[in-house]
Amino acid sequence: MAPPRRADLDIGVLREMYVVQGLSLAEVGMRVGAAGSVVARHLRRAGIAVRPPGGRLDLPVEEIAARFRAGESQRSLARAYGVALDTIKARLKSHAAGHADQSDKPVTGRG
Repeated sequence: MAPPRRADLDIGVLREMYVVQGLSLAEVGMRVGAAGSVVARHLRRAGIAVRPPGGRLDLPVEEIAARFRAGESQRSLARAYGVALDTIKARLKSHAAGHADQSDKPVTGRG
């Protein structure tokens, strides 16, 4: 079977693999028979944020946390920011840990 032509790449399939499943550009490319750079170009043209190589996508965590507190679901936030659901969960968890009330911390030392 011949690899798909670049114009034949389905953005829905690319988004599912990259955003929802969390695969790398190279992994998506291998699965669809295209280079990672071609996958990245298609995602960008569709308005989907591409993660920096080997790094974390810079997300507005304060904004995400505020939207979550206002009642927006984690799944909806993931779709809105073009990231995997696990990414939203991890960012909300780290945000909550960084803003924990001092009284929640265990008391250590003598006394």
